[in-house]
Amino acid sequence: MSDQSGSFLLTTHRPAAGVVVVAVAGDLDISTAPDLDLALREVLTGDVRIVVVDLTGVAFLGSAGLGTLVSAHRRSGEPGRLRIVVPDGEIARLFRVTGLHDLLTLYLTCEQALAEE
Repeated sequence: MSDQSGSFLLTTHRPAAGVVVVAVAGDLDISTAPDLDLALREVLTGDVRIVVVDLTGVAFLGSAGLGTLVSAHRRSGEPGRLRIVVPDGEIARLFRVTGLHDLLTLYLTCEQALAEE
């Protein structure tokens, strides 16, 4: 799946059975968060064990994007099923400032998120 509008790109791929990576690039804000929400709803309703949301390419993360991730976390049903990749930097700082680093399962790289079972 791929969607591109302005400075936003969302792709999904399945690197292994039961695993989906949703990669986001560009601005994740009020106009693009619904696209991510739809993608996460689709994969979380399936028989997927692990969903990795890779925010490595995100340049801007607004409150709507954060809200989408919190909602997906609540829908995921079990700890560790939804994994968020947030490299160190300004986007990672948002998770620390808001306290979401304590709620969500965060990783520095996609490889780390995929390696943990």
